[in-house]
Amino acid sequence: MPLVTAQHLLQGRVSDMQGMPVVSAVVLLQSLPDSSILKTELTDSNGNYKIQTDAKDKGLIKIVAASYLVAYRKTSGTDEIVDITLEGDSKLLKDVVVSARKPLLERKPDRIVFNVESSISAIGSDAMTVLKKAPGVKVNDGEISLAGKSTVNVMINDKLVQLSGDELVEMLSSIPAENLLSIEIITAPPARYDAAGNSGIINIVTKHSLSDGFNGNVTAGYSVRSLGSPFGSANVNYKKGKLNAYMNMSTAYFHSIPTSGYTVFYPHQRWEQSGSQVNKYPYIRLQAGADYTIGKRSTLGFLYTLGASSPVNEDNIKTNVIRQSDNGTDSVINTKARETGSGVRNVLNLNYEFRIDSAGKKLNIDFDYFARTGLRERELNSFNSFADGRNTGMQSRDWTKGTHVVNIKSIKADLALPYKFAHFTIGAKASFTGNTSDNIFKTYDSSEYVIDQARTNKFDYTENTQAMYVSVEKSFGKLGVQAGLRGEYTQTKGYSATTGLSTSYDYFKLFPSLFVQYTFNGDNALNFNYTRRIGRPDFMLLNPFRVYSTPQSYEAGNPLLRPSYSTNFELGYTLKSQYTFTLFVQKQRSVFAQVLKVDTMRGGYNLTNDNIGSALSYGFSFDGTVNPRPWWESSLELYAYYTRFSSSYYDATNMQSYSRPALALSLGNTIFINKARTLSAEVGCEYQTRQQSEFDLHYAVLNVQAGLKLLLLRKQMTLGLDAEDIFGTNRYRVMNRYNGAITNNYDDERIIRFSLTYRFGMRRETKRRENTSGIEERKNINNGRSSNN
Repeated sequence: MPLVTAQHLLQGRVSDMQGMPVVSAVVLLQSLPDSSILKTELTDSNGNYKIQTDAKDKGLIKIVAASYLVAYRKTSGTDEIVDITLEGDSKLLKDVVVSARKPLLERKPDRIVFNVESSISAIGSDAMTVLKKAPGVKVNDGEISLAGKSTVNVMINDKLVQLSGDELVEMLSSIPAENLLSIEIITAPPARYDAAGNSGIINIVTKHSLSDGFNGNVTAGYSVRSLGSPFGSANVNYKKGKLNAYMNMSTAYFHSIPTSGYTVFYPHQRWEQSGSQVNKYPYIRLQAGADYTIGKRSTLGFLYTLGASSPVNEDNIKTNVIRQSDNGTDSVINTKARETGSGVRNVLNLNYEFRIDSAGKKLNIDFDYFARTGLRERELNSFNSFADGRNTGMQSRDWTKGTHVVNIKSIKADLALPYKFAHFTIGAKASFTGNTSDNIFKTYDSSEYVIDQARTNKFDYTENTQAMYVSVEKSFGKLGVQAGLRGEYTQTKGYSATTGLSTSYDYFKLFPSLFVQYTFNGDNALNFNYTRRIGRPDFMLLNPFRVYSTPQSYEAGNPLLRPSYSTNFELGYTLKSQYTFTLFVQKQRSVFAQVLKVDTMRGGYNLTNDNIGSALSYGFSFDGTVNPRPWWESSLELYAYYTRFSSSYYDATNMQSYSRPALALSLGNTIFINKARTLSAEVGCEYQTRQQSEFDLHYAVLNVQAGLKLLLLRKQMTLGLDAEDIFGTNRYRVMNRYNGAITNNYDDERIIRFSLTYRFGMRRETKRRENTSGIEERKNINNGRSSNN
């Protein structure tokens, strides 16, 4: 009968003299008296380590970390917590070489950790380029998503990034990859995060300066779509003693010419609409923040962001009214529109961290304030003509103006309580959201503009949420379990001063989560997770203001929208820290989405949002990264799934059901051309087969990308040249399977981008302190190119 040896657990936290975590320190368990090495581990992003051992005798723990003196602690041979404080070495440990390297991928119960320093594509690169290499991450024309997720929240050090579209791309492109520690992919967010959204989370963990000094980088570039767009950014960091300060800025003047096409069918006609839009989008963003260590236990910090933009859009739209009987043109509607906007946002975060003891117990408190003011004006001129060009006498001139004010306040507290038997986290959050939209519609009547009361609206919306959660994490040898429960009570109220329509909706919901992981050995890990989520409609979807593309066609929100709910299951397997396999199932009810409604009586159509049905999705995903040669890194992502959508929205007497299998494939390659690794090439592609999404059948798309990178001046300067959608095949083509309406849009996504980045100053880095912003609600404010900031 084989001898069974009982294992015991050594765990603890490695910190510096100020109480900050020491990340990626090498923890060696040695036997006594011969000092032979029994186990080796690295500290995680919080400075924590765990070692499972069957050594029954007393031993010795040795800690080795760059810029610190080597530390030793004796062990008792039983379960125990050994916390270690390291003393900085003024000689920066020139005689010590730490050769340990983290694996490329680490599977944790609730996330996958992509260790940036272990990827060769990070050399001389930036955060945006590295992000594309992370498993399951999709980047398409500034839109970042996770496979199988309709939306995604991007965080930096657990703080939500309030940017989207090109602004987000340029900001991430300005962060050197050498400043990144890891990228955390959280497909099923645990209880500590807001339950809102069928969304995953991408958390980018950065480093901060370990020694006093000043460093930073500047970037300048030029991108070309149909039109050219200059952009630039700068980042600076300064550390002196207990103060760590940082500032960054980005600005750009984006130009593009997207095109759109709609075909809408009526009983005796079809309308074929085509249009082009000249977009001009200047913006500037300034951000400043600082952390100050108060004694050994406390850190106080702030982060302030100012953003401003003034977009201009010019539309040229032509609608052919065609007879179904003989395909002849009955008439033509020509529309020209010009929209101007301006917007300013101010965001403030105050945060405090109190480290209760050296075992890792700590309290985090965050206060957030978000304010945004936007203005939009749109002129719309239309005239009708017969097929031969003669004027029908029908024409219109309309003018709309809208102001949009958003204010969000939140306070949040998180308490981490690690004990020998389990790790507890509890927290609470309260958020208060106020939105006001005042929209005026005027039509030209012979000599002046007259307000059209039927299409004018002032809309006020408030949403307050109070939440509490508890999470517990426990290890049973090779088995790790994390369970959480979050409760949220939400009160919403919408009021249209123009129509007198008032809506209110209060509800309390519980959101459980469970994560289980079994680690067979260093090469094999199996995990399972279960989460329940809520999808709350954001203000822009609730705002009933109509944006007209023609006098007969418009887009509007719906103040009567209700939340959707999803239940998610995932079963995953990680092999050799390089390959991940995942099976998933997601069930959604009360799904809300944009739908196209045809006005068969008066002609025209409208796009609105509504709760339209339920959906079931299940499938399989694979991610793998290999190095066929030392100078070549290749990644492959495969996502195969089946979707079924059921609804009685268009016909209350009959349930419609639409289903389809689909496949998404992504391939990326980084190749170093010279031995010095100063010249590299990137080649990749993304392919998506036809897929079903609510009523819409999305046609296949292909995006081919390529780039070159050159490092100069001892790798302090980077020259980059890259191209996206080289063949112009990444088009949005959709058919509504109920009414046959066809959408064919191209967002001017063929891009060539040139950039120059210069890094300056000296840096020795570790992980930057996590400041957990409380305003996750800001993700519902779309700050992309069309939002006027």
